[in-house]
Amino acid sequence: MSLNPKKIQEDVIRILRVQGYKINNRLIEFPKNATKKDFRRMNELAVAYRIKKAEPALQRYEEILLRHIANGEEVIPERVQPKLVYVNSGTQEALHFR
Repeated sequence: MSLNPKKIQEDVIRILRVQGYKINNRLIEFPKNATKKDFRRMNELAVAYRIKKAEPALQRYEEILLRHIANGEEVIPERVQPKLVYVNSGTQEALHFR
């Protein structure tokens, strides 16, 4: 299988346009007056790819991970006290953020 640089370039430009980016004179630009919703939509393909990539590794740990995630009935928003916690790569805690 030989790689065709022109075909690769066309595919990349097509995918960027599908995501909502504007291509002008070989410059990749955000749409004018883009909203937060627009940026989320533009990022959907990348997020879907990361989820698909992480899924096989996470399936092995699904039972363990689900024990650490509260369901909506258990959460009282007024009692939530967020804090930053350093998470080391390769630990069980890191699996929550894949």
